[in-house]
Amino acid sequence: GVIAVTNDSEANLKIALTAKLLNPATTVICRAESRAVEANMASFGTDHIIDPFETFALHLSTALQSPCLYLLLQWLAGSRHGRLSEPIYPPRDGNWVLCGYGRFGKSVYRRLNQEGVDITVIEASPELTGRSKGRFVEGIGTEAVTLEEADIEHAVGLVAGTDNDVNNLSIIMTARMLNPKLFVILRQNLVENESIAHKVGADIVMYPSAIVASRIRSLLVTPLLSLFISQASSEDDPWACKVVSRISGVTGSRPPEVWELEINDEQAHAVYQHIGQGEPLMLRHLLLDPRDRDLRLDCIPLLLVRAQSQQAMPEPDTKLRKGDQLLFCGRNRARRRMEWTLLNEHALAYVMDDASDHRTVLGNWLAAMGWR
Repeated sequence: GVIAVTNDSEANLKIALTAKLLNPATTVICRAESRAVEANMASFGTDHIIDPFETFALHLSTALQSPCLYLLLQWLAGSRHGRLSEPIYPPRDGNWVLCGYGRFGKSVYRRLNQEGVDITVIEASPELTGRSKGRFVEGIGTEAVTLEEADIEHAVGLVAGTDNDVNNLSIIMTARMLNPKLFVILRQNLVENESIAHKVGADIVMYPSAIVASRIRSLLVTPLLSLFISQASSEDDPWACKVVSRISGVTGSRPPEVWELEINDEQAHAVYQHIGQGEPLMLRHLLLDPRDRDLRLDCIPLLLVRAQSQQAMPEPDTKLRKGDQLLFCGRNRARRRMEWTLLNEHALAYVMDDASDHRTVLGNWLAAMGWR
């Protein structure tokens, strides 16, 4: 496969085109930051096109519509380090001030406008970017007079979305002097400004490279996650809130690990052989601790893919079949212990309470480690 994620969309386009010309079957993942380049990439079959600006704008729209779903996406697709992020509730009622009407600003404007949010745009170079259809102020958002002209005192939200980190930080500081209650979104362009961007205390920080990296990680490591997110997006917010509650119940304050597996001879030898003998095996058996079957592993099954069907949040009593693909989230230790059950016939027999192979917890552990 080929991954083209430079900051130059035209360079990425050239890489993608060359890769497909040399090997049409190769998988190509590309970063693009304009609709024209995206359309060009799609025209010759680029497999995955990632636009960090459109992706963030979609996430913001999700946060407005379904705060729990937004939180779920952040937990599953975000950083595996630190602590679980808290819920956010961007205000819908009232005016938002959007500073910067370039590629990022246009993406955010379109999504907010679709959500029925009132927006005032501030742009210093409208001759280059064009003007929005709604309220528009020509000027620099770092200046109080410009923010006042946009009625920042009565606004509910602020997007500091220029391509200059210093200007974005200045916009936020000036705006907060005029209206301390603003919900603030900060666009961070350079990784070296992460510490100072954190200090400003924005409600949401949009860092394009992090969005691209997260998407690529999901595509390469856990491709089923995209399917789950697509399914989750069709559910209502109470459904997402229940999933969020279940995840926090098993992971505590730490972000969940996300992993997937297929019921085949390599990834799940013991399970695969058991099913091949015509013996029934339920999903709940994989969720038991092979050290003590009275305990449940700290993990949650998120998705079952079988042939052409997909089932989000499958029931524990679901009967497993060869070729099933499963997506889980939870603690890393749960993943490691589940591997015992998947690969070792003695561990599998133990969690299934097979009368023909009762072992002590210690004996089962030794067997799972390869001791006979």
